[in-house]
Amino acid sequence: MKNLIIIDFPVSDNKTEFSESLSNYSGLEWEVYSKVSNRPRKNIFIKIQRYLLYAFCPFSLFLRRKEISNIVAWQQFYGLFFAFYSSLFKVEKKVSLIIMTFIYKKKRGILGKAYYHFIKKCVDNDYVDLIICFSVDEIYFYCEEFAMKKEKFIFFPLAIENKENDVNINDRLPEKKYIFSTGYSNRNYEFLIESLKNTEYELIIASPNLSKSNYKNIQILDNCFDDKMNFYMSQAYCVVIPLKDKVISSGQLVALQAMQMKKPIIATNSEGLKYYIRDSFNGFLIENTKEELLSTLNLLYQDVALYEKLANNCYEEFKSKYSIDRLAHEIADDAKKKSIFNH
Repeated sequence: MKNLIIIDFPVSDNKTEFSESLSNYSGLEWEVYSKVSNRPRKNIFIKIQRYLLYAFCPFSLFLRRKEISNIVAWQQFYGLFFAFYSSLFKVEKKVSLIIMTFIYKKKRGILGKAYYHFIKKCVDNDYVDLIICFSVDEIYFYCEEFAMKKEKFIFFPLAIENKENDVNINDRLPEKKYIFSTGYSNRNYEFLIESLKNTEYELIIASPNLSKSNYKNIQILDNCFDDKMNFYMSQAYCVVIPLKDKVISSGQLVALQAMQMKKPIIATNSEGLKYYIRDSFNGFLIENTKEELLSTLNLLYQDVALYEKLANNCYEEFKSKYSIDRLAHEIADDAKKKSIFNH
């Protein structure tokens, strides 16, 4: 019988740091099942391909469910669809299922109502054993939104692999002091561009969903991912994470990447990020106003001692709280306490 970690990014040798740590702490041997769906969303065909993978990849596993004991779905939709098929066909529950990185964003209109009922059918059933959220406030929001018991949800801080040897962690201020921003979920780049256009600050945004910039001090990179994105972030002076909706969980991954690279963070004061960014300790949490953004940038650029303090705190915070090994340990411990995993 197999124990599967389902992910949506490529790996070699069917192993990751997370799978090895989870194997160590759970006493089970975990395999990585990778189906890459997380690609640049440049056109409708790529989006359709992603949605088809979300649906058909879990269905293939559902058909082979008798070979599987446990599933940890790092990509939430792979786990959600597996639960959906199990509920739809009312099969006997024999596979334990943990869904990670769960995020629900309300949508408008008829499609929004259909999406809501689909997600509720996916999560509010006995086929899902545990749903992991990356902020506490999300748990209360989802419990109220879907009329579910709190026990099915749990908060664990997000974690990323330690790539200290793969990125440029500077012990001095970068010579080229540009601001860097990246990501495309729930981003308010309109606010960021409008606030910084024609200012003294140089801004680089890595996002596939933006048009080319009309401003000399702003550069848009529409094909900047993985190692290339890491390079641009490692050379930046600081990282800005502008968010639209303060309730939706987003921005944590970029925040951890910035912390690993000793980059102070300026971010929208949101429910999801307040657990990762301590104001004036490893970054700043601000409202989406031009005045507050510019005054915070002025402070960060003019006070070298403050910059170095924030940069060092970022790195120390990352090392102590956000390791993959820590996350795997917490999941294994909680699964043991609740007797989730099948042995």
